[in-house]
Amino acid sequence: MATLTVDSSGLTGEERKHILKNLHTLFATRAGSVGMDRDFGLDWESVDCPPEIAKALMEAEIVKKAATYVPEARIEQITWTGDGENLAGKVKVINNE
Repeated sequence: MATLTVDSSGLTGEERKHILKNLHTLFATRAGSVGMDRDFGLDWESVDCPPEIAKALMEAEIVKKAATYVPEARIEQITWTGDGENLAGKVKVINNE
């Protein structure tokens, strides 16, 4: 599984802490593990895919789930570092205005 960090430098306003908390919870949760909302969290099926495919699938999942569960934030950019076995993603978010 890739490690994800959130770059919140683009967030402003009083909701900043709330948005960050919600994104961290969303990204740290495996889809299917929350009893009343099995879609909440990120799907980990892409971890067995080649790195380029895994990154593309994870990016799509991150954007889709953030729009659904944290609509007050918008994903501006996702960058990846690391080799094929140890990927680290940095998710840049801004206010969704």
